[in-house]
Amino acid sequence: LTQAGYMVAHAYDGDEAIQKAREQKPFAITLDVMIPKKDGWEVLQALKSDPSTSDIPVIIHSVIENRELAFALGATDYLLKPLNKDALLKKLEEISITKGKMTSPTTILLVEPDEQETKLLKDMIGEDGILFYAAETGKRGLELATTLRPNLIILDFDLPDMQSFDFVKILKEAHTTRDIPVFILSETDLSVDDRISLVGKIERIMKKHAFETKELIDHIKDLEVLYPKRAGLIDECTGLLSHRYFLLRLAQEVESASRYKFPLILVFVDVDDFGNYVKQKGEHYANGVLRKVSELLRKNIRGSDVVVRYGGDTFAVLLPNTDLSAGLSLSNRFNAIMKNYPFLYADVQPRGKITVSVGLVFFDGQSTEEFILCAEKALNRAIEKGGDRVEIYEQKIGESAIG
Repeated sequence: LTQAGYMVAHAYDGDEAIQKAREQKPFAITLDVMIPKKDGWEVLQALKSDPSTSDIPVIIHSVIENRELAFALGATDYLLKPLNKDALLKKLEEISITKGKMTSPTTILLVEPDEQETKLLKDMIGEDGILFYAAETGKRGLELATTLRPNLIILDFDLPDMQSFDFVKILKEAHTTRDIPVFILSETDLSVDDRISLVGKIERIMKKHAFETKELIDHIKDLEVLYPKRAGLIDECTGLLSHRYFLLRLAQEVESASRYKFPLILVFVDVDDFGNYVKQKGEHYANGVLRKVSELLRKNIRGSDVVVRYGGDTFAVLLPNTDLSAGLSLSNRFNAIMKNYPFLYADVQPRGKITVSVGLVFFDGQSTEEFILCAEKALNRAIEKGGDRVEIYEQKIGESAIG
């Protein structure tokens, strides 16, 4: 972990683990089950019941087998019957915050064999704009999940035709349904062997002595993408995600685009002649411009898109599932919005206003590094041609300009 660039603290037993977690508020915790004084499950329970540590992601690191490690596949939470309405609504709110603004209308799939329980859940949530779908068996639930792709699945722990662990395993292995949050609904509190995922946080279990270093590092990188603020991956000046977050997320999106043949666009946005503005008006006003550019970019992208401060006065925008025409349209919009916004003291610039150069590239099988290089070449071409323009990188043609 140290060689991978992480600062690491160590605890020898359960009591020390809890104490250090409360004092140091680490980004993530790797936790063995077989430890002195308090075992790992007791530590996990203590961490998750304490508001000061409950949102710290935990990776279980154990020699113990746990029912196919089912919840490590991604069950989001569990709920106890009879349900507490306030607790349920709070969890739904947490999901909506985590996933960003949900599509309208919001859809919830109830996989519940008991009709009375299904009716109770519907009445309890009872909010306008929510569509409910119900399935009495796991098989039917999986069919509806694949077809509907709901915003949330509430799953009864005791299904008539399959184990809930198997349901979660199938759901999370399927590319189309793996990102759907799941709440487990149980008559009794789950045993410590089953409580792998708690309080809406995603944890992982890894078999001791049966994993490679890369696997652990990859898990931690996944957590950094899931919890960028806790991981310190937020740019202080603009409030945008940082360059490191961008590299982690881009690698994931490139892999996904390669595997599933999804379209992917990368856009670089650079403020023209920004050095002149800094020289004329100073760092305070320059930072104000960067914050406003950040805000304008953020307001004009979808929830699934990613905008980061790439470095200095350059921003990167990652557009998953976006074809070239849509990416070009958005890039031209960025260019026009900046040009027409009344930035403070913009008259000191050579054009009398703040403008941006934009370079974009469409993913066509490049490696992550090549993909970035292509976007940089497109941006440099826009800057070399005088700025205030959009350039597309096209490897075969060599250049393409749209001003």
